[in-house]
Amino acid sequence: MTITRAQKERKAKIKKAVLWIVLSAFIMIALPFLAVKLVNSFAGMGVSLLLFFAVNPLYSAISGYFAGKDVKTFWWITIVNVLLYIGGVWIFFDTGETAFFIYASVYLVLGLAAMIITALVKKSREDKKNAIKEARKLRKGS
Repeated sequence: MTITRAQKERKAKIKKAVLWIVLSAFIMIALPFLAVKLVNSFAGMGVSLLLFFAVNPLYSAISGYFAGKDVKTFWWITIVNVLLYIGGVWIFFDTGETAFFIYASVYLVLGLAAMIITALVKKSREDKKNAIKEARKLRKGS
């Protein structure tokens, strides 16, 4: 049985999706767990602030960038990041704390903005390439 190109692309997309889910779970759930359980209370606050203000926003933007490369397939990555973040902080910090929704909203906006910007830049580049191809065809035809 031969595997078609479409089947190979589908398998590759599934592998990428699983990788993003595992990576998101690690960053949004495992890192807060490690901050709470392995670091003493004073340093734990510093590590938590580092997570909330550096690691999580940067990861949200990076995941949005990669989602923007194939929006039709990976649009959900930014939403999964936020859901995993809310679950992780509620488990390891304070259940039901509404302040974490503010952070989650910022992470969602960062991820969506990165995704939209990446998608627009990609579309612009594709349009430019298509315009160049059209111009070359017109030159050859005349």
